[in-house]
Amino acid sequence: VGIECEDSAKNKVSHYYTIRVLDENDQKPMFVKQLFAFSLNENQQPHTRLTFQGEQQTQDGLLGHLVGKVKAVDKDVGQNGEIIYALDKEMTVCFHKIQMDQNFSPLVVQTATDNGDPFTRTSVNDQSIVVETKSYFVIDFHTGTIYALMPFDAEKVDKFEFKVSATDGLNNASAKVEVRILDVNDQIPVFYHLNETGFASPSSSFSFYVFENASINTKLGQVTAFDPDLSGWSNITSPKISFSWSHETPNLYRTTFQLDPATGDIILRRQLDRETNPYYSFGVIAQDTRIQSSSIRTASATVTIFVEVRSYPISRSLSRSSASMNHVTS
Repeated sequence: VGIECEDSAKNKVSHYYTIRVLDENDQKPMFVKQLFAFSLNENQQPHTRLTFQGEQQTQDGLLGHLVGKVKAVDKDVGQNGEIIYALDKEMTVCFHKIQMDQNFSPLVVQTATDNGDPFTRTSVNDQSIVVETKSYFVIDFHTGTIYALMPFDAEKVDKFEFKVSATDGLNNASAKVEVRILDVNDQIPVFYHLNETGFASPSSSFSFYVFENASINTKLGQVTAFDPDLSGWSNITSPKISFSWSHETPNLYRTTFQLDPATGDIILRRQLDRETNPYYSFGVIAQDTRIQSSSIRTASATVTIFVEVRSYPISRSLSRSSASMNHVTS
């Protein structure tokens, strides 16, 4: 700004001054969007060494896995425009809603882990729980980069929801973060059988009983399996599983019985003679059939078919916790 002075004799003098307009912290931080959605494959092990200083403690020495980056802007300049990020102290862990056939009880499969299950719900009806955020996620408060501190299991956790805040020291803003855990084909199929009440329990063997004069094309029984991977939960009573003979199954058995690859039904194809073969024992394989997966998971079970004479009293009771018993007549 120039200033000029003049006296009555017309003498003039001028001077220029610089006026600096100082910024006032009057602009609030603003996130570029209100929902940041990220995804992680399950079982991702933390491998990045964290060297930044967190909100409450130095993260140096921790290992994390990159989740994603949030961003906020502040129109103020200088220090007034510098943003510090932080995660809320608590977050919500959302579980999958387990939908079963009304006549089919949930099949519980226990998976051993070194560190145990960090997320526990009291029943399958619990849809979410609240936990401490810093035990599972951290954020670089300068860059807004979020890291996961442990691997997660897609069969147990659907997604995490928490809030992230941005502050310039005076004004604050917040946004929602959603981290979804993606399923990978890491579970082997599980054979199971149903008892009289419809409750399913894991089974490694199946036993069926048939009269020796049973007609050809008679259904002797059914082997059943499901895929514990998340995709296998969509319809547990009609799982994406294919069945086949084990490599050791003799050709005689393969021609005597038919194994339906889609349903697991075992069909009689030849007349039976108890004096020749009082029983047949063979292996079956269950294989998941997800085309997208580069890895195929299989499981095996043993099937034993007992041949009974027509006059034999079949009302006897056999107690085998790992077998399902069917009696087939002609």
